[in-house]
Amino acid sequence: MPFRAPRRRSLDQVPLNLASMIDVTFLLLIYFMVSTVLAPDERTLDTAIRQEREGASADARDFVPQRITVTAEGGEPAWELGRRRITDRAELERLVGRLPTEAGMVVEVHGGVPVEVAVAALQVARDAGFEEVSYVPAE
Repeated sequence: MPFRAPRRRSLDQVPLNLASMIDVTFLLLIYFMVSTVLAPDERTLDTAIRQEREGASADARDFVPQRITVTAEGGEPAWELGRRRITDRAELERLVGRLPTEAGMVVEVHGGVPVEVAVAALQVARDAGFEEVSYVPAE
């Protein structure tokens, strides 16, 4: 009886067991279905603004936010609060400290202003007790 060497299978004859791959695919599908957070569609959200109060009460939503405009005219940075032009930070702190804080503060920064001057305006507003401080680049 002659002994022959076992024949090697070529790569295109190797059988693939797809049962384990199908199991993994279904497990991933189940995982993503269970872990997905279902939020309400935007089209179902109410778009109407509701009036919840009667009469004309003074609410924080009735006030216009205060505005600090930061400019650099003539190479000198300055803060503008209303019609006042302020170049001293201590003076800005004193004036902002006297403003009502309920409506918030908007800091509008024009181009060419050093970063530390813009950040100083934001910090002054925070230190004065403004809860809502917004940074707005000027157009």
